[in-house]
Amino acid sequence: MKNALLLLTFWSLSLLATPTDAKAAPPPQHPTVDSTRPKRPSPFDEKVRGSKRQDGLFTLYQDTTTGSLQLYVKKAQLGEEFIYQSFSISGPTSMFLNQSMHRSNFIFKVQKAYDRLEFSRVNTSFYYDPENPISKTKDVDKPEAVVLSEKISGEDSAGYLINADGLYLSEKLDPVRPAMPPTAFGQPFTLGGLNPTKSKYFQVRSFPQNTDVVVDLAYDNPSAAASAGLDITDPRYVRVRRFAHQQ
Repeated sequence: MKNALLLLTFWSLSLLATPTDAKAAPPPQHPTVDSTRPKRPSPFDEKVRGSKRQDGLFTLYQDTTTGSLQLYVKKAQLGEEFIYQSFSISGPTSMFLNQSMHRSNFIFKVQKAYDRLEFSRVNTSFYYDPENPISKTKDVDKPEAVVLSEKISGEDSAGYLINADGLYLSEKLDPVRPAMPPTAFGQPFTLGGLNPTKSKYFQVRSFPQNTDVVVDLAYDNPSAAASAGLDITDPRYVRVRRFAHQQ
C-alpha cells in the first residue's frame, strides 16, 4: 500500500512538470512594413508629371515634351473678374497684325459648371446704381458669352486643372484673322484657317498679379489667289505672334 501511494504521488508530479519542460510557443509574426517604399502619387500629381510649373495669378503647367499647356484655377478665383488684353507682335502689316498693335481688351470670369470650367466675357455695357431698386434686376436680359467650356482633368483641395491649348492656341479669346470685305479691285488677301498642329507656344510666364502667354498661330490657305505684301514669305502659310495678358 505504501509503494502504491509513492508511485501515485510520483506520477502526479510528473504530470505537473510536463508543461514546464515543453518549449514555449513562438510569438505571432506580424508583417513588416517597408518605410522606404515610395508613396503612390496622387491623381493630380499624375496629371502634371513631366511638366514645368509656373506659379502666379494662374498657375501654368507646360509639358516639357509636347509643349502642351495646362491651366490651374483656384476655387477662390471662381466668379472673380479678370482683365484680358492681347497684342500682335509679329504679323502682316497689311492686316494690321504687326508689332505692338493693340487688339482685345475685356473682362472675363471663370465659373464651374458640373465637371467643366466655363470662361465667359462679362457684359460691361450697363451700370446699375446699387441704391436704386431696379438694381435687383441687373442680371436679367443680359446674357454673357461663354468663350470656352473645358472639361476638368484634375482636382485637389484648392482648385481645378484643365487643358489650356483650347484657350490659347485658338481664336476663342480674340479672333486674330480680321474680316476683309471685298473691294472694287476684287477680293483682298486674307488669312486662311487656323492650323493648331503648326501653332505653338513661344513664351509662357506667370507672375503674382498677371499671367502672360505668347503664342505663334499658324494659318493655312493653300488656295490663296490674291497677292500678298513683301512682308509675307508665302501667302498660303502665314504666322502671327500674339501676346495674351491676364490680370
